[in-house]
Amino acid sequence: MSGYKKLIAALKRFGADRRGAFAISFVMLSTLLMSLAAFGLEGSRYITERARLSDAMEQAALALTAEDNGAGAARNYTLASDYFRAWMRNEKRVITPKSR
Repeated sequence: MSGYKKLIAALKRFGADRRGAFAISFVMLSTLLMSLAAFGLEGSRYITERARLSDAMEQAALALTAEDNGAGAARNYTLASDYFRAWMRNEKRVITPKSR
C-alpha cells in the first residue's frame, strides 16, 4: 500500500504545481495565432490568383471576339494561352483541353 500512497502524493503535488501553466497556455495560443496568420496570408494569395485568372480569361475572351477567327481553333488557343501567360506569370504551363 505504500506504493499506492506515494503515487497519490506525487499526483497531488503535480496538480498543485503551477510553474508550467503559463508555458502551456502560451504554446496553445501561439499555435492558434500562427495558424490564423498562415491562413490569412495563403487565403489572400488564393483570392488574388483567382482574380488574376478571371481577368486573364476576360481579356482573352475580348481579344478573341475582336479578332473573330471563326473556326481558327489553333490561333484562338494560341491567343488565349498568350493572355494567360501574360497575366499568370507564376504558372508553368497551359493545359490543352481534350475533346470528347
